[in-house]
Amino acid sequence: MKRYQLLTLFAILAAAALFGWILPETVFRIEDAVEGRKLSTAQIRQIDLNYQSDLDIAARLRFIQEPIETAVTTPLQKGVYLQKQDAAKIAEQFLLEATGYPFVLQGRSDLTPMISAAPAYGTMIVWVVHVSLNEAWNWEAMIDDQTGLILKCSFFGSPDAWDSLFHDFGGALDSEEAILHRLSEAFCGHFEARTSSAFTAGIKLDFADDFYYTGTLLLTEGTEEYRMLFELSLPEGFISFN
Repeated sequence: MKRYQLLTLFAILAAAALFGWILPETVFRIEDAVEGRKLSTAQIRQIDLNYQSDLDIAARLRFIQEPIETAVTTPLQKGVYLQKQDAAKIAEQFLLEATGYPFVLQGRSDLTPMISAAPAYGTMIVWVVHVSLNEAWNWEAMIDDQTGLILKCSFFGSPDAWDSLFHDFGGALDSEEAILHRLSEAFCGHFEARTSSAFTAGIKLDFADDFYYTGTLLLTEGTEEYRMLFELSLPEGFISFN
């Protein structure tokens, strides 16, 4: 009986020693993880406190157009004004108007809210969207969290499959004009829906050679004019705005 009691005692002492050796390591790791989360939250909160909600549409477009090396970009858990399903709905509606196809984002996309801050420009929260439209084409975009405006987007894919991106592409005699017209009308309708204003759209070509085009999409509302730079390459299968 004493023998079993001694064995039990030694087992308890060994377990206690082992627990005492592991516990500090476990506690330190937990504390490190908690402090890391606190630091990340504090950094995001610090940026959030500087959030400027008074940027007008033109300022938001300029913010996206110009490369800002000093910008701080931080992913967020959620948006301030838009939820994930809101951003997805905006994207799907624009894609339908722009392409003629009812693309569905669910299961084929990644939507992440990001906060981008630059001292000279202010702070913006945008949804960064990556979508696999079909086997041939992908779409990327930035949607403003506050207004729901698509400030930047690009299509890229197979140059041999334009008809799988634009519903009526096969019947277009002048492909580049048809594409740019359709996209300019889509942006015009999109801006009208998000701002409750009446816009007119116009295309200004700056360069055209070998089915490669660059220029500006002008969206005009009264005396206000908003510019979106564009690039289109039919042989490379690429379109970008801003």
